[in-house]
Amino acid sequence: MDKIITKSSTLSKEKYKNLILYLSHKCASKDNFGKTLLCKLLYFCDFDHYELYEESITGETYVKLERGPFPRKIDSMLTELEKEKKLIVVDSQFHNQVQQKPVTLQEANLKVFSGDELKVIDTVLERYSDYKAERISHISHQDIPWESTKSNDIINYELVFYRTPEFSQAVNE
Repeated sequence: MDKIITKSSTLSKEKYKNLILYLSHKCASKDNFGKTLLCKLLYFCDFDHYELYEESITGETYVKLERGPFPRKIDSMLTELEKEKKLIVVDSQFHNQVQQKPVTLQEANLKVFSGDELKVIDTVLERYSDYKAERISHISHQDIPWESTKSNDIINYELVFYRTPEFSQAVNE
């Protein structure tokens, strides 16, 4: 079964997996890239797209955790990609910390994304992919959807319509 109903929309495993592969491939040469940055990039891709088009890219549900928004299905998606031999997660050292780094073994199928989705994804990569985990977590804490949600609760996508100009994609468009 490829689709699972979530609170915000329908989870598309195909788009989700290909987004992980695409983000991981684009960030492969970056020392700062690990699971934390991946999670925040996924969040901004989904929430930025939702703000512009009232639909997330993956349909993932995000939870407010101490270090920022966390995609609930990320671990199962990474496990499935590893079983499919499309990606491996390796432990690496970055600034004296162990970092879980997703490494692609297969390219993403970009045909699953619309032009608008790819534009949002590439904008998110350009804006955030150079940040270290601590910095991107701090930035995500300033976004209204995370800020307005109680700890351990699901972050409501509709909160993107109350973003400050710094985060608002509608303003930036």
